Amino acid sequence: MLGLVLAVGIVIDDAVVVLENIFRHIEEEDAPPMRAASKATAEIALAVMATPSRLSSSSSRSPSMPGASGALPQLRAQVAVAIMISLLISFTLTPALSGARAPPAPARARARRGGSTAPSRRRTAGCSPWSLRHRW
Repeated sequence: MLGLVLAVGIVIDDAVVVLENIFRHIEEEDAPPMRAASKATAEIALAVMATPSRLSSSSSRSPSMPGASGALPQLRAQVAVAIMISLLISFTLTPALSGARAPPAPARARARRGGSTAPSRRRTAGCSPWSLRHRW
């Protein structure tokens, strides 16, 4: 379970870093989603590669160490493989899916003006005082 938790955390962390940069390009530069995905992924490639590379190299060397740090060699090897797979996913699947599923430009512009989010803001503003008065 420990290895699974660590691997899932690394997969999510890598994907979030890539997604944030892609959507920053879409929002700030108003770039088309596929071009933004390509440019943003190339821009942060070194930063995203650094953490999984360091973690997988330290995990793969640990089984040969004596003592508590060398315990559970299969777990360490599985974590190293899972981290490298997460790196592959964050460079291939995440940009491809985010570029394909990003909202079109008119919807982004309408959301920036507050056209589609105004009713939800009013609803949230009405619920906040009620929830503060009725605490558990």
